[in-house]
Amino acid sequence: MKKIMVIGFYSKFNIGDESYKQTFPKLFPEHDFVFEHVDKADVCVLGGGDVLSENYVNVAIKADVKKRFIFSASANENTPFHLLKNFDSIVVRDKYSYNLLLQNGVNCILGADAAFSLQSNRSDGKKLLHNMFEENKLDLYSKVIGVVVNGHLGQAKDAQLARDFITLNKAAQDIAALADSTSASFVFLPMSTGVPHDDRVINGFVSSRCKFWKKNHLIHDRLSVQETLNLISACDAVISTRLHSTIFSILSEIPFVDLTHHKKNESFLQTCGLENNSISYWSFSQSQL
Repeated sequence: MKKIMVIGFYSKFNIGDESYKQTFPKLFPEHDFVFEHVDKADVCVLGGGDVLSENYVNVAIKADVKKRFIFSASANENTPFHLLKNFDSIVVRDKYSYNLLLQNGVNCILGADAAFSLQSNRSDGKKLLHNMFEENKLDLYSKVIGVVVNGHLGQAKDAQLARDFITLNKAAQDIAALADSTSASFVFLPMSTGVPHDDRVINGFVSSRCKFWKKNHLIHDRLSVQETLNLISACDAVISTRLHSTIFSILSEIPFVDLTHHKKNESFLQTCGLENNSISYWSFSQSQL
């Protein structure tokens, strides 16, 4: 058994990243995984997720290990390609990352995101939904639509830009209008509950626009990876703005639409041949949704 140190965005209350704490040991049960920086390990894995930044790459390079790997990761134009030669093998999860690395002289392999090794439990998800609606004295309809609104959409990198502010308000109004005109309960699920990108803030902003609020539920609790996956599997459809809510929908075979606002999601859907499940977040309308 080898001790494997995993470098990434861990213990920050992000469901997508936390899912790798379950999937890596599941895929490689013969090894001991540690999801934090330790002084001594046999192997260092960078990933999963969108972590090919200079900061994370340098942490992995400086680790006192015999081998280094990148696994289940995405690349972008800011990736420090010259540093990736320090890794023994690289597995990326989308064609854009794959082609980008090859174009910059970095050998890599294209593979599925590790989260696809998870299994959902629809029955447990249905029970959890029922309990949530009953405890909050809400009306649970026979059809349920899951909604995941990315907390990043509430911020711009440097300041609150007018474009972002106006688009978020329009998106909130369009999703709320859809909820009010659809005979289904809407459940607002957070995939990240850590500051500053807490999905519960933006989910609340959207759900507060709904006129018929008694048939909807805004989840405030921090859910586990499995609870989140089970809830998505219990939905009849999902409106997604996060990569892993889209992944969870796919692996649970739940119809979804991805309101695409990031290259990461766009490339992932193209890799899976699911471009038709994507609508641009920046230009969609209620009728299109």
